[in-house]
Amino acid sequence: MLSGKDDSPLQLGERAITTDRKDPKAVARNLAASAKVNKGGRLAKEGKVEEAIALFKQAQKLDPDIDLDPSTKEVRDKDPKAVARSLAATFQRDKHQLRLNLD
Repeated sequence: MLSGKDDSPLQLGERAITTDRKDPKAVARNLAASAKVNKGGRLAKEGKVEEAIALFKQAQKLDPDIDLDPSTKEVRDKDPKAVARSLAATFQRDKHQLRLNLD
């Protein structure tokens, strides 16, 4: 639901929608880009790095300023390959660490 002042960013999960909310097409592009980033992140964590990269690139076509990894608060990640590989590696490392802790 779109609410609040027209100049304040909308929140969608961790992402803020900063496009002109008076332009429905811009809002739709931003939402679509965010959805592609979310799905790309999930795919990267599943080890499907090439599919994640493709989705990240599609997201950037919709919104060139989109942050491909919003979990990195201080850094605005723009490189689809680096982000996908980093997410995949981090997830695998965390999964391995969890297994070690369970043993």
